[in-house]
Amino acid sequence: MIEPERLHQQLNLVLPGPAAQLSMAPLGREIDVQTDSYHDAAVLIALHRREGEWCFPLIVRVEDEYAHGGQIGLPGGRVEVGESFIDCALRESEEEISLPVSGTEVLGALTPLAVPVSQHLIHPFVGISTDGVRLEPDHREVAEILFMPVRHFLDSANMHIGEVSSGQRRLVDVPYFALNEHIIWGATAMILAELRQVLLEM
Repeated sequence: MIEPERLHQQLNLVLPGPAAQLSMAPLGREIDVQTDSYHDAAVLIALHRREGEWCFPLIVRVEDEYAHGGQIGLPGGRVEVGESFIDCALRESEEEISLPVSGTEVLGALTPLAVPVSQHLIHPFVGISTDGVRLEPDHREVAEILFMPVRHFLDSANMHIGEVSSGQRRLVDVPYFALNEHIIWGATAMILAELRQVLLEM
C-alpha cells in the first residue's frame, strides 16, 4: 500500500495544506495566526509494517498539568537551540518511544501547524521505519503506544464528529479519527488529515 519513493515524491509536490488541516479542526479553530512568539516543535509520523500491515505509532500522553496531558498525539516535542526540525522529530521519537534514528528515513514534511493553546508551531515529518520495529514508551511522558493501521486510517467510516473532553470542558461537534475506543482530535487530527489527503492522492 505504501510505496516510499512515490510518497517522497508526493510530499515534495504542492501539499494540501490548511484546507486539509481545517477539515478536522474543531469549530472556531484558527489557522492563520501570528506565530512570532511561538516555540517551534516537531513530530514524526513513522510509517512501518507491523505483522504485514502498514501502520504508524501514536502516543497517549501521561496525565499532567500541561495543555495536552492525557491526549493522543504523535511522538515529538520542542526544538532545542541549534537543532534542526528533522533532528528534533527523530530525537524526540527515540526518547519517547525508542524509535531508532538509524532505522528511520524521513521522506518529507507536511505543512506546519500553529497551536494557540500551547503557543507552539508544530513541524510534522513523515518517515519510513524498519519493519516490525520494537517500540517501548518512556513512561515519564508516554502512558501507552497505539498503532494506527493505514488501511483503518484511510477508511472514512472511522472519521466522526462528536463530543470530546478537554480538561474540565466538553466540546461538541468536534471532528475526530476513531481507533477502537480512542479518539484522535485537535492538532493531531489536523496534521493527520493532511497526510491522509496526500496518501489518497498517490
